[in-house]
This record gives sequence, structure tokens and C-alpha cells, in this order.
Amino acid sequence: MFEQATWIWGREVAETDCYCEFLVSREFKKTDVVRLRISVDSNYAVYVNGAFADSGQYADFPHYKVYDELDLSKYITDGTNHIAIIAWYYGVQSFTYYMGKPGVIFEIEQNSEVVQSSDEMVVSRKSRRYLSGTNESITMMLGLNYHVDLRESDDWMCGKVLDGFEPSVVQSGMPQAFHKRMVKKLKILPVVSGELVSQGCFTYPTKGTMRQHAGDRMQNAALSFYRHLEMGEELSEYISFQRKNGEGIYFILDLKEETAGYLEFDIEVPEDCLMEVGWGEHLVDGRCR
Repeated sequence: MFEQATWIWGREVAETDCYCEFLVSREFKKTDVVRLRISVDSNYAVYVNGAFADSGQYADFPHYKVYDELDLSKYITDGTNHIAIIAWYYGVQSFTYYMGKPGVIFEIEQNSEVVQSSDEMVVSRKSRRYLSGTNESITMMLGLNYHVDLRESDDWMCGKVLDGFEPSVVQSGMPQAFHKRMVKKLKILPVVSGELVSQGCFTYPTKGTMRQHAGDRMQNAALSFYRHLEMGEELSEYISFQRKNGEGIYFILDLKEETAGYLEFDIEVPEDCLMEVGWGEHLVDGRCR
């Protein structure tokens, strides 16, 4: 395993809290059994032909690296397939992360034969969508927050645009012993819909607020409750909200249970805007704490 693979990273992508994108394009048949074995520092997400396939590095140690074996077969089509990896290097220690060096190592298996391994010929670049170097912690326990610019999309995952990609750099001094994941991954279940329980407008109280931690900013915002119909209209497929007096819009959704998972939303806005998302465990005082 990983006999021909080496640890790699993007050129000039070395700061903490940084995101690197890797792309491999290969010919496959729809009937092929295609597996990906991967280990990273610190986390990863895998897409095949633009479709999300899997994510989630096991929380290991620099001296004890764990790898995942992912079956990508159901995403494979006849012809050229594009396997994209987004790797996130934390570099900031927390209760959930022991600091190591940035790196990705992987191999792709086609019908039980390794046909692609990570090396300097794999192309990569610094992510243009995820913002690197913010180093903003949620808490010391949970680790880093993340920031993403949803306006930035050039279809690199489908191999349509390769602007900025160049050969990767081999990372030296990385671990060479690997252990298969011992705990099964969490299952991605059907979406849990939230119930809209509060909505209205908000303002940030001071001019220096935008320099604060995002969580503090949201906790200290002045909320003005409006009834649902005062905010817009509810249609069969979506809810329409409108700004009032130039203020921002807030809304709170209650999932009605303790749950964990990924956020999924479909939102349309008439112009560029900043969206901040927070979560908490109770709404007893009308805020998401």
C-alpha cells in the first residue's frame, strides 16, 4: 500500500489554515471498480466529476497516520473521469487536532490494480474558493472556523478550467507507516429540514464589529423581530425575505433534535452579500446560543 505514492502539497501553499486543490483525470469504464486510498493532514473532501463523494480524515497523530479506503465506483462514467481532492491543513492545535505538516498521500485502484499514485506530477493549486490564512478558531475544543467565497467557481473539478494548477511538491519528513481506519465513518442520511422559528433584521452595534470573532459578532448583534409576512412572502418552494432600512436579515431554524452533519441550503440573492452561519444547543432566550 502506498508503495509508489509520496506525500505531496501545493507550491507556495504553506501557511496555517490553508486549502489546496488536487486534480487527477483518467480514463475509466462505468463497469470498473474504482477505489481511492487516502490520508491527509489535516482533512479532505473528494469529488468525482463534480459530485461530492466522501470526506473526513480520521483524527489521528503525525506519528500514527490513518488512511481511508473509498469506493468511488458509483460515480464513474465511461471516458475521462476527474477525481478532485480539496485538502485543508489546520496547522493550529486544538482538542481535536495534533499539529503536523501539510500533506496528502493517495493511490487510485482500478479493478484491483493501482493505476495512479500521488507524486509531483499530480497538479495542484491554492484554493480560490476557500479562504486560507484566517486562523479563526470556533473554540479551543472545536478548532478552526472556515470561510468560503461562493462566487468563485471555475469548474476545475470537472477538468474544464485548469488555471493556476501546476505540478505538486513532494513533502519530506512525513510518516511512512499507515493504519486503516478502525472506526466506521458516519453515514450521510437524508436531509433534516429545519423549522423557521424566528426572523427579522439585525445591525451590528459598533464600527469595529467586523474585526471581531464571527461568533461574538452574531451574539452581540441587535435583532429586530418581524412577523413572517412583514419580511416577505412564503411560496410553495421557498421563503422570500426582503431587507428593511438597509439592515441585514436574520432567521433561526430549529432542527427539533440533537443532530450533526453537513449544512445544505439553496439561496438566491440579488447582489453580493456576506452570510454568517452559527449553531447552538438552545433557543431559550430567542437567540441561537
